[in-house]
Amino acid sequence: MQALYVVAVTVLFPGSILALAAGAVFGLVLGSLLVWMGTVLGQTLAFMIGRYSNRACTSHCRHFALDPD
Repeated sequence: MQALYVVAVTVLFPGSILALAAGAVFGLVLGSLLVWMGTVLGQTLAFMIGRYSNRACTSHCRHFALDPD
């Protein structure tokens, strides 16, 4: 369930659907804990992908915008 939630958060799938499903399947406390952990991991993964995989493109675009010549 957590791996599904991590992927869903990373690709911007609405998390409320999975949060409700986790609550229904695992109960309120365990479902909340799993949703919280999945959300944190998914957001961290999305940040790392954005930071490291697009660094060259972002750097190039930033320099082009500051000095188009």
